[in-house]
Amino acid sequence: MSTAPIRIMLAGVGPHARRFYLPTLSSLAKDEPISVVGAVELQGAENQARSALEQHGFSGSVLGVPRFEETLPPEVEQQLDDWVNEHRPRVLIVATDPLSHKPYVLWGLKHHLEILLDKPITTRRDAVSSLDAANGIEADFEEILLALQEARRTIPINISVCAHRRFHPGFDEILRLIREVCGHTGCPVSDVHAHHADGQWRLPEEIRTQDHQSYHAGNGKASHSGHHFFDMIHRILDTGSASGVVWDTAKT
Repeated sequence: MSTAPIRIMLAGVGPHARRFYLPTLSSLAKDEPISVVGAVELQGAENQARSALEQHGFSGSVLGVPRFEETLPPEVEQQLDDWVNEHRPRVLIVATDPLSHKPYVLWGLKHHLEILLDKPITTRRDAVSSLDAANGIEADFEEILLALQEARRTIPINISVCAHRRFHPGFDEILRLIREVCGHTGCPVSDVHAHHADGQWRLPEEIRTQDHQSYHAGNGKASHSGHHFFDMIHRILDTGSASGVVWDTAKT
């Protein structure tokens, strides 16, 4: 058992954090000295966030902030700076709307926090129809990478993207079967059809109004559950190789 306390700050206490992160952290806390020392939630939802923390055995403070995208407002940054100096978290879990991922990640790196980041790394409003917005996602990645490299000059911290399908036993079996078939046939994977129902049935009004894993911000499925396509397809393609032949060198 580890003796060093793991002090965690949770940014975003929405449906995903309540369903996934808080139960997992509560379970881990039975064997490890884990504490959620505080959380950040949108203004107006602070009481629900406190109730969620208490339900899973945590009593950290909750800071309410306004909704923002891409850039951290100076007054919010000052509030967060004061909060982190008071509570001294070691880990930042970012479970906010993906439109807010980048400012939280950059802020966490400024304070040399280990970061567990929800998928996707970032997104932009209207990325499905605006080339500038789509290019902005790449620019976000480069900016975060530079900030991470700068932070690592001081302390060897990491950013880990929570793309948990890669640990699912069903996908392990898929990869095993691909290796087996490829070994017998000498043929790489050459075509993949990816479909994901997400276990949800969105009614028309919910498509227009629902903020969690939304479809109304112009960034679509690839900015939430569709991220698994990107995370797993390259593993599927890379797994299927034989005698030096892989998917991107195969000839028709």
